Amino acid sequence: MNPQKIKSLIFDMDGVLVDNHIYHVKAWEVFSQRHSLPFEETSFRAKYFGKNNFDILNGLMEHPLSLAEIDILGEEKEFIYRELYKQDITEVKGLIQFLNNLKGLGIKTAVATSAPTSNLDFTIDSLGIRHLFDVIVDASGITNGKPDPEIY
Repeated sequence: MNPQKIKSLIFDMDGVLVDNHIYHVKAWEVFSQRHSLPFEETSFRAKYFGKNNFDILNGLMEHPLSLAEIDILGEEKEFIYRELYKQDITEVKGLIQFLNNLKGLGIKTAVATSAPTSNLDFTIDSLGIRHLFDVIVDASGITNGKPDPEIY
């Protein structure tokens, strides 16, 4: 990396700042159990990996959901995720040093995540790295989720 040419870097959150995929899968398992929904990890991963709560919830439920229902059920699942992960949350190895090095070079940094604000705050604040980002954008600031480029 030639720092003289780089002015800024944008980071995704899940899988980049933290390696948390297994905790999301486990949260969906617990959520499914609570709602008497069938759950099989391998098929769940194959069908829903990389999808947002809107797509997953509409796929899991037997009827279409309103946006209000998706918000409520999605936050329930995300609460489960945070409860499962809070004792284990840790940065991807070397992340904080890398971010500090970028700051030292004057390179601007941003987080662009499709995660809800509650998960973004949980991750950034649990790691104590909010001050290392110049811009932070989550699902609340966009209309179209990834892979749409709006968040960037």
